[in-house]
Amino acid sequence: MAQWRVVPGSRVSPDVGTLRRLYVDEGLSLAATAARLGVVAQTVHNWLVAGGVPRRPSPAKFRADIDDGEIIQLYTQQGHTAAEIAEQLGCSTSLVYGRLARRGVDRRPQAPRRRPGPTAQELSHLYGDCGLSLRDLAERYGVTTRAVRGWLVAAGIDRRPSGTARVDCDGDELVALYGAGWSAPAIADLMGCSPSTIYRRLAAAGIARRPARRALSRQDLIAGLGRGWSAPEIAAAHAVSVSCVCRALDRENLVTAAQALKQQMRLRYPEYYASPVPSPANVSVSGNAQR
Repeated sequence: MAQWRVVPGSRVSPDVGTLRRLYVDEGLSLAATAARLGVVAQTVHNWLVAGGVPRRPSPAKFRADIDDGEIIQLYTQQGHTAAEIAEQLGCSTSLVYGRLARRGVDRRPQAPRRRPGPTAQELSHLYGDCGLSLRDLAERYGVTTRAVRGWLVAAGIDRRPSGTARVDCDGDELVALYGAGWSAPAIADLMGCSPSTIYRRLAAAGIARRPARRALSRQDLIAGLGRGWSAPEIAAAHAVSVSCVCRALDRENLVTAAQALKQQMRLRYPEYYASPVPSPANVSVSGNAQR
């Protein structure tokens, strides 16, 4: 049997018989009927009203397994919230409020916020200096992230760009590490954030960036490779990032032992490797060119 479907953008509605068959006879919900007809649920609701098809009451109103007296006792005598009662009884908060209203039980006034919001100075320190996220602040004060966003707006604090990471240390520690010769990527690896976060925190502390220099020389790389170190081990020894080591190896036309072994395997079993391999000329046993 072909399904009746509304052409998107058209003003044509199905006949009342089709609506009654789907909604009454087949028992489809508004959402299911809307999906069948290719429209939204509100449109189906409007069609039912216009066609005189009565809406079915919400099934929640006929939950015979939920006793009004139990809800009243939990709410008035034990002091549970509607959300807690709904979770305990396996229903919705609207059902709880509906049963209370039906029995003439007034809703309690909204409880005051458990903890006051931070001052503008405290918020600026936690969000700007310490790098706490909206979620961190929300959990700290027991509120929603939307409330924290409102605090930031009220205090005139600009939001950080999306993706900015939190740094779990103070500015003095960052300055000390940077002053001791650590690079921003190395500090970022230690703190679990991005180098851009480190540079931003240093700039906020009035620390100028050091001129760019080659973090690793050819001699540093050869010494590390001679000890059989991998790229992460070389990075740890020189307090730089692994990506910095990889760039230096590529710049100096050097490879680690693992990379050399992979090149040899490519040469020995070319049928298993689809990508072309570099020429074996001037490649030593370790895989590094002799200069």
